[in-house]
Amino acid sequence: MLDSTHESVDTAGETANEDAFHRALNTLPLEIAVPRKMIEVYQGTGPTLTSMAEQRRFVRFRYLTKAILRYKQSFPSIPRSDSLRLVLVTDVSKTGIGILNSEQLFPSERVNLWTSGKGILQITVARCRKVNDRCFEIGAII
Repeated sequence: MLDSTHESVDTAGETANEDAFHRALNTLPLEIAVPRKMIEVYQGTGPTLTSMAEQRRFVRFRYLTKAILRYKQSFPSIPRSDSLRLVLVTDVSKTGIGILNSEQLFPSERVNLWTSGKGILQITVARCRKVNDRCFEIGAII
């Protein structure tokens, strides 16, 4: 169970009740301090612009939406709370996802990401970049 206060949630990614997702989405506070210039970049839909220096296998598509994150205890030396967190999904591709979180995550750390329509995804952090004290840009592998 992802959280005992949100019923019909299974961390194996098999079941996730959409009603429970939306109730949780409406009760969690958004703790991310996203700079205005970043919001303007992430708004809209469609493929993202790439540069020749990027070595991506699949095209990323902008997709600004809210999702719910739950940490897994990946590293013994980094304590993680068991609570749910509201995050922003910024883009998706065939095998990856970009999110904004209020806390730093580390490469190889595994987390559960609960999204609308797709249920619970188990993702692995590939990179994390600090934007400000309460905004971290995270790239993860699905």
